[in-house]
Amino acid sequence: MFRASARPLLYNRPFAAGLEKAGQGVGESMFGDLGKMMKVAAEMKRRMPEMQARLEQSLFEAETGGGAVRAVVNGKMRFVDLKIDRSLLADAQTDAATLEDLIKAALSGAQKKASEAAAAAMNELTGGMNIPGIDGFL
Repeated sequence: MFRASARPLLYNRPFAAGLEKAGQGVGESMFGDLGKMMKVAAEMKRRMPEMQARLEQSLFEAETGGGAVRAVVNGKMRFVDLKIDRSLLADAQTDAATLEDLIKAALSGAQKKASEAAAAAMNELTGGMNIPGIDGFL
């Protein structure tokens, strides 16, 4: 048979006493990290649109072939521009495969720079806290 106690049991007394001796209240140790994470999440939510817009407006470029091919992408990894030096096209030794390789390398280099900038922006946004799965938000 269930019998109601006159004094409710709010928490385990020996456990709570151990925390108080360590200089922490019961809520501080259990919810301190959660509170910090909630503050970081609220700040991220506030700053995320600004960071996304800033990244999308940023341009990242890379060159290959001694500057003969230049590719540009924005912070969202979208292809923006490609420049090929006319002398490269006029050179009889430049075949299609070489040109393709130069274009791919330039595009890959620009995307790598954009990816590094997005990672740095995310690190700034999260205050260095590693949050799994958040990389795709920028």
